[in-house]
Amino acid sequence: MVELLVLFHRAVVDLQRLVVVQRCRGELEAGGRGGRHRQ
Repeated sequence: MVELLVLFHRAVVDLQRLVVVQRCRGELEAGGRGGRHRQ
């Protein structure tokens, strides 16, 4: 039971980190290439 909770929490943290990295990377590309950003 507790192990499932830990695994779920870890997955959520990884997802949030991935979203933040993607957003930062998109903003960097948009700023560096004249406001053109792809998804």
